Amino acid sequence: MLHDIDEEARMKRILEVMDKTLRIALQIDEVVGRLSEKRVTLEEKMIRAYFHQVNANLLELSAWFNRALAVATTPKQAGNDSALPQNTSEIQAACIETETFLDKLQGTVDELLKVLRYDLNFVEQYFEFNFYGKLTNEDGFLPESQQLLEKLSGRKNAEP
Repeated sequence: MLHDIDEEARMKRILEVMDKTLRIALQIDEVVGRLSEKRVTLEEKMIRAYFHQVNANLLELSAWFNRALAVATTPKQAGNDSALPQNTSEIQAACIETETFLDKLQGTVDELLKVLRYDLNFVEQYFEFNFYGKLTNEDGFLPESQQLLEKLSGRKNAEP
């Protein structure tokens, strides 16, 4: 199945998006770890809880892509009624939306990590209140990640 050049190109693209998903998940782990090094504030608790939820959704996205690739690259059997995409073309379509989301999330995670690496006192005194407001009122990563998961899970009208 992977001896087709187009198929291999699609597979490579899918794997790149999966790698990006896991890299951002690791960066979010670093965010949560660095936030735990400073004095506890309400905003810090809210930011940590928010990123824990977003990270859980990222890991579910990664799991969906892995399950979908397993189905798409397994020799087809009669009666295969999996709700997952049956080929890499369908999976690649999901990658486009996922990568758009990841690109937006990456910028915000990078911004927060930069400040956390700079000075935890600065984060506490001047940064985290406005950052949390922007995170929840403007960015909307949590609802967007949940919608993306629901959309992927709803493909072919079934759960993965």
